[in-house]
Amino acid sequence: MLSSRMEVAHRVARDLQTLPHVVALALGGSSMHARDDALSDLDIEVFVTTDPPLGDRESLILPQAQYAEIGNHFFGSGDEWIDRASGVEIDAAFWPVDWIADQLDRVLTHHQASLGYTTCFWYTVRSALPLYDPAGWLAQTQSRARVPYPEPLRQAIIALNHPVLHTKMHSYRDQIRIAIARADLVSVQHRVTALLASYFDIIFAINRLPHPGEKRLVDIATRTCGLLPTDMAGDIAAVLAATADPHARNLLGSVQDLCDHLDTLLQQEQCYPAS
Repeated sequence: MLSSRMEVAHRVARDLQTLPHVVALALGGSSMHARDDALSDLDIEVFVTTDPPLGDRESLILPQAQYAEIGNHFFGSGDEWIDRASGVEIDAAFWPVDWIADQLDRVLTHHQASLGYTTCFWYTVRSALPLYDPAGWLAQTQSRARVPYPEPLRQAIIALNHPVLHTKMHSYRDQIRIAIARADLVSVQHRVTALLASYFDIIFAINRLPHPGEKRLVDIATRTCGLLPTDMAGDIAAVLAATADPHARNLLGSVQDLCDHLDTLLQQEQCYPAS
């Protein structure tokens, strides 16, 4: 399966490289890390100076597509289609090269943290498999991305994401408490999702690993992180089970256990943020 998907990736790349404004192409996503399955699409990263014209993309893609959506902008600029010859779903994302440089500057030079997913684009760039790179832009960019994890970035991620978990007014735990009191189950779900996003941002930062994205995080963290809170997988399972309860009866206690075990790890590693 991997071999056939790689053949599709190279064939698609040969076609996409003929579009105007394309600087480089790479394979990303779960296919790069043996995490793909029957539900996975094929992620093609198209690095451009500006988006190729829609007409050119339609002329290229539609003749070979079983189904296609050209010009999607819901999650960034891109095209999605099902390859008629193989049945593989293709997701081609167009990323301006200047924007990629800015994303790397943000974390590697300026050490700017965000609430969750801080280092995902860094991870994507440095782990992508080059498919087309005639001028060496991607090789140079990946060389820049393959540097040790900056300690100021690690500290910034923990300092921004930790207080909002449970130690400050209007923390995620506090927002969950209020949502439970209001029986607002949509808000409960929303705030638990945000809490877990910040939680995993801290986990990967503690381990000095760029964040791998939103999928299979428990499995990835278990396999790649040497520093984990006690019973991380069990704590997360308890939070999710309590979130599914229509009355969220055990949710606050489960959230507190999750945060307490993380706090213990931060204290052990001497990176608990100053209050």
